Amino acid sequence: MNLGECSFIFGSLITPATYFFYRKIFFIKKYSLPLFLFVSILAILGLALLNINTNGKPNYYLFLLCPLYSLMLLKLLLFLFKLRYHRNPKDTPNWEVYPKDLNLMADKLFDFLYLTLSIIVPIEVLL
Repeated sequence: MNLGECSFIFGSLITPATYFFYRKIFFIKKYSLPLFLFVSILAILGLALLNINTNGKPNYYLFLLCPLYSLMLLKLLLFLFKLRYHRNPKDTPNWEVYPKDLNLMADKLFDFLYLTLSIIVPIEVLL
């Protein structure tokens, strides 16, 4: 794999994968600024590499902007979720399509909506 394909995979999956495996990082206030700085540096790097000739292929370096988009989307969805339910989304078991506790359906919907919007929308826009 070349650098462009690596940036496609890394850029489109780093924030959603971090959310699903290390969810608590996004709920702690002291990690907000370092996360924002990290994804901002990735976005600046993606814009700096934008001029590299891709010979008619899609410019995969634009996907380094996706972590910034995904983080902003997550913060917006968390704000709306907290506004409605007055709590952070809980980690629900992935093997249960319909959880036994119906209060967790909102958490499942939140996870599905975030994953869909953070991966499929950038791929449709940038490719």
